[in-house]
Formats: sequence, structure tokens, C-alpha cells
Amino acid sequence: MSDDVFLYARDLVTRLSNCLGAVVLGVQCALEAAVDGLVPRKIYNEAVRELRMAEAILRRMALLIAVRMNITPLPVCGPVRPRAAPSRKAERKEPAHRLSLFDPWGSAPTEWPAPGESRRGHPAAGLARRLALVTEAFEDIEPMAQRMARWMQRRERRLAAPVGPRSRPEHCWICRIGRPPGLSRWDRGFVASALEGLQAQARAAYPP
Repeated sequence: MSDDVFLYARDLVTRLSNCLGAVVLGVQCALEAAVDGLVPRKIYNEAVRELRMAEAILRRMALLIAVRMNITPLPVCGPVRPRAAPSRKAERKEPAHRLSLFDPWGSAPTEWPAPGESRRGHPAAGLARRLALVTEAFEDIEPMAQRMARWMQRRERRLAAPVGPRSRPEHCWICRIGRPPGLSRWDRGFVASALEGLQAQARAAYPP
């Protein structure tokens, strides 16, 4: 990351620290309301909505940083080589948990207990894991921005390739059209205002 991009990223993180801090505080309050490891449904659903807004803010932050990054071009694809058979003694690595680069399509439905689960609420462990991912990404946004810059490179290569069944990427844009995830038309808080501003900046910086 160059000095100019680093300074831009640091300024962006500084300006949005209050927004992410408010979301983190709200989710922590929801976790404190848990009884026997279960968060009441109403509090749980509101915390999920706040986390969706925080994740949307992080995606747009990473996008604004990614369009300013100069990364190594992707190598030219050569002939496909057959993969070697995996060794039985090879250790299986745990999948890395990290935020998705893409907004989820549609609005998040209200979550209800699955058959066999308690109707008193939802497990707090899921909220805690999701909050940890948001906090980790906000503290170090560079890895997420690098992943996004790589995806942009692959998208441009696919769009420039001859028309074919594999020439179009699965996602046409990182941020979905319309209201960002978690944002309601009735939201008037500073977190919602920051998310709306980032949405406009992201569309201008990287049009779909």
C-alpha cells in the first residue's frame, strides 16, 4: 500500500470510527442481555440489522481503498495442469472466517428458532463471532481491500474475454443496487447517514 493510499485509508477509518463504535456498543449490549447463552429475539434481530450496516460500511470502505491501490497484475493463464492427488497425511486446514466481499441480495428475514431450539431467543455465540469479524476488519482494512482489488482485476479480465459461458463474473458489482443491507427507509441516525454517503461514493468510484 502506497503512502497516499495509506493516508486515505487512515483518514477514512478515523472519520468512521464513531459509526462502527456505535454499532459495536449496540451489539455488546445485546450480548449482555443474553440469558443462559440466548439473546431475546427482538434484541437479536436489531443487533443483526446493526451488524449488517457495519459490514456494508466496511465493504464500501474497502472498495474506496481498493480503487486507489496499485497491485501486481494477474499472471496470464497458461495450460491447465492436472492437480496432484491429496495425501492422506495432509493436515486439513480450518477455513478462514472473514467478511464476504459482496452484499447479500434481498433483505434479511426475521430469524425464528429452528425446530428443536429454544423459543426464548437465539444463541449469543453467532453474534459474538460476527462482531469479532467486524472488529478485526475495521482494525485492519488492508487485507479486505486487497481481496477486493484482486476481484476487480478478475472482473475486468472476464469482461474483456470473448463472450462465453465463463466470461461473465458471478457478481456484477460488490454493493447491491438500492438501499444497503440493514438500512431502513426510516433510519435517520448518523450511522445510516454515513452508510448512505459511502454508498454514493462507492457508486461514483466504481460504477456497476
